[in-house]
Amino acid sequence: MLNVGFIGGGNITDTHIRAALAVPQLQVAAVVGTNPSKVRALADKHGLSAYDDLGRFLSHRPLELVIIGSPSGAHATEGIAACTQGLHVLVEKPMALSAAEARAMLDACHVGRVKLGVGFHLRHHPAHHAVLPAAHPAAAHHHVAVAAARGFLHHAGVPGAVEHQRQQPAPGHREPDPAGRARPVVHQRQQHHAAQH
Repeated sequence: MLNVGFIGGGNITDTHIRAALAVPQLQVAAVVGTNPSKVRALADKHGLSAYDDLGRFLSHRPLELVIIGSPSGAHATEGIAACTQGLHVLVEKPMALSAAEARAMLDACHVGRVKLGVGFHLRHHPAHHAVLPAAHPAAAHHHVAVAAARGFLHHAGVPGAVEHQRQQPAPGHREPDPAGRARPVVHQRQQHHAAQH
């Protein structure tokens, strides 16, 4: 039996707790986060000990495994702290925000002699593997549209791809890109064409 603690007070932590409760080999133990009301609500809902201090949480016993579902910028710090306390870690994606942070997490894992896992839950989904060839450096000069990859791959007959459920916006509709610039929405047929060239 592994006793599990959870870092983070949001929806993903609630999902992790519910998943752990369904595994007979796991015993949920404690939760910590920066929002006391959310942490208390999760603790009350699932019968966990609630903490508002990472150090005290990591000292909770019994505890062998920590699942990190906090904001991405905290993953490395929290993961390193858990590993150095001899606790196994499963961290939500992304593992860290830089290669240096990821290396520091791996080093802490080795020093603590613990396991470190990253929750890339759809890593081997067939639809994702179907678009990997387009990401090859030789194809870097091509624009590849993957915003609705699962949808257009479904229509292209890729095994495992699912129908895209998002309602398509009207032609000519523009949405902001991550840099805040307006960009035209590419429809499934156009995306399929872009992926082929």
